[in-house]
Amino acid sequence: IAGGSNKMFSSDSASNPLIFGRNGSEDMRINGGTGNVGINTTAPLDLLHLQGGGANDSVGAPIIRIQKTSGGAVNDGQTIGGISFFVNDSGVQSGASYERAKIIAESQNTSSGTRLEFWTGNSNADIAERMRIIADGTMVVANGICIGNGINNASSNILDDYEEGTWTPAL
Repeated sequence: IAGGSNKMFSSDSASNPLIFGRNGSEDMRINGGTGNVGINTTAPLDLLHLQGGGANDSVGAPIIRIQKTSGGAVNDGQTIGGISFFVNDSGVQSGASYERAKIIAESQNTSSGTRLEFWTGNSNADIAERMRIIADGTMVVANGICIGNGINNASSNILDDYEEGTWTPAL
């Protein structure tokens, strides 16, 4: 494309996709009508649909890369990257865009240690850090650990079963 720096592509029909490719092969598309974006797929099912791989191994598996460019040594507590989850909820903040959760990667020290922080919001409260996995793999939980009646509503006496050697984790 020659000419100025701003380009707009349009179609006569809202249902026609915008397709990007090279050498006769499709690499990415924006579906008309839905606006879903697909990379390596001709039928994106969500707002962003990444598809890769093909063999029974990890080669080409879709990975999202978040990379911070540093102007020098990374200091303790600097955010490296993250994902934030927002909602426009008419019952909270009068429908304004409101952060409800996030996952943050932060430097833990000046020796390239990194921690992951998990933040969630309870009811209408602002989000707060609830769990952290530090560089050595230790997991720190803010307000206790729920064992039994947890994610799968499994009621059991897990700690007693573990101590007696009768507990088997469900993976």
